[in-house]
Order: sequence, then C-alpha cells, then structure tokens
Amino acid sequence: MFCTSSLGGREPRVLARFVSDETGLHAERFDQTVGRWVSDSRVAAFLTGQDDWSERISDDRARQIVASWGFSPTILMSPVTEAAKA
Repeated sequence: MFCTSSLGGREPRVLARFVSDETGLHAERFDQTVGRWVSDSRVAAFLTGQDDWSERISDDRARQIVASWGFSPTILMSPVTEAAKA
C-alpha cells in the first residue's frame, strides 16, 4: 500500500509504502536525495490519521509521483530496506 503527503503544500512531498511479509510490517519512505526506500517509522502517522495532508493512493498514482520526481516507476517494486524489528 502507498500513501503520500503534501505536508500542507500543493504537490506530493512524501511518498510512503507499507509492506507486510514474513518478518512483519515495514514502514518506508522514498528518499528523493538518495533515490531509494528507507525505513521510517514516522510515516505510520499516514495510516493513523496524524498527518492531516496524507492520503492512501493507488499504485498508478505512486508511479506518477516518482516519475514526476525523475525516478523510474520500477523503484516502487524494490525490496524492503531491512527486516522488521520485533
């Protein structure tokens, strides 16, 4: 599942993904500076309603966002960055 937040602006500024696998739930943010997913538990606020500007988005919308940032949409399918902590 993907979520985005505009942080109060007009355009998406944060893209987060939530992946569940055999090691647990992964909360990750796409870091535009390094061009990869990084583990970031703060984006859990997107799911709990603590970020007023966040919204769940479709895979297609996530592809559009990363493409607008100059990255290949294939980055959305990259493996999780690290095993979930118990």
